[in-house]
Amino acid sequence: MQNVAKCLSEKDRKALKVQTREEAELAYVAKSEKELQRKIESLLNRRGYRPIRQRMDRKSNIAEGMPDIQFSCYGQAVYWEIKLPGRNPDPAQKEQIAALLTAPNSAEVRVIRSYQEAFNHLQELERKYKPKQ
Repeated sequence: MQNVAKCLSEKDRKALKVQTREEAELAYVAKSEKELQRKIESLLNRRGYRPIRQRMDRKSNIAEGMPDIQFSCYGQAVYWEIKLPGRNPDPAQKEQIAALLTAPNSAEVRVIRSYQEAFNHLQELERKYKPKQ
């Protein structure tokens, strides 16, 4: 089937709902990253944070490459770019991450690759920024 899919035009593949191996892999990665984003957003909501998560299904005014999840931890801006293990930020994302890390932004920015990594970083942030009693 893959040999046939490669021979078809993109228009014909869409009409027949046939994907090349590369297209199927990209769709799987996108779906899996969205699921990981939902789980991490749920973690933040349960802990009382109000995250902002980018919608990838609609055109947006947000700059290209901005991290997927943004929130504030005791006044500190935090940005998380969600990637599956083995995947890396693209050039536009790397550029935004670099800008957010430097003054005047000086935000906390991480590439998060698992729910556990998000949980651990959140605990680290809370230890660092939560006011002492």
